[in-house]
Amino acid sequence: MTLRPLGRSATAALLGLGPKTAFTGQLVDVLHAACGGSPYLVAAAARTLANSSPLPADTEPSEAVGRIISARVGRAVLARLVALPCETSALLALLEAVAVLDVDADLPTCARFSGLEIPMVVGLVDCLVDDGLLSAGNFLRFEQSIVRLALLAEMGSSRRYLAHVAAAHVLEQRGAPSEAVAAHLLHAEPFGDPWAAARLEEAGKEALGRGDSRAAFVLLSKAL
Repeated sequence: MTLRPLGRSATAALLGLGPKTAFTGQLVDVLHAACGGSPYLVAAAARTLANSSPLPADTEPSEAVGRIISARVGRAVLARLVALPCETSALLALLEAVAVLDVDADLPTCARFSGLEIPMVVGLVDCLVDDGLLSAGNFLRFEQSIVRLALLAEMGSSRRYLAHVAAAHVLEQRGAPSEAVAAHLLHAEPFGDPWAAARLEEAGKEALGRGDSRAAFVLLSKAL
């Protein structure tokens, strides 16, 4: 059975089931948007909230979403992948590629990043689109942004940093602009790699050339 997305009022009602879940309207809006109204994701967030300590009154909604959903939604997504009629490890590899590459997640780049053959990736995309986890087009996107946040959190910081470096290499090999390559290096911890420093410096100089001094400062500082 495929459940239709919940509306905002239904999301608010479901999230308010627990005794410790006093939500502001803004937080409900953020969670509803992040879950895309997906009943199973909203339910996962609600179960987490019911067993969580109350959030401080001054907590930013986006920060609250990060605290609330990562572990529970990550487990929910993994459980859902196991039930799909495709190899779970390949599905997870593709979803992690889409999560890390983000705006650069076209199908050939995702295939190279995940180490999967394009025909296999096409079949996996069809499976994930049918299940409602991905939307397909020129670039692959998550139907619910909360899934991307959960997958990145499940990766852990060290593996996530290395994945962004790997993404930068793949994008350069595919002839992406230096700005796109450097964007991933900004997410990595400094690790003394001359190649990474050179790519950041190149992107910083290009930013300076087009008059974007703020971006140039960020890029060149990271290069140093």
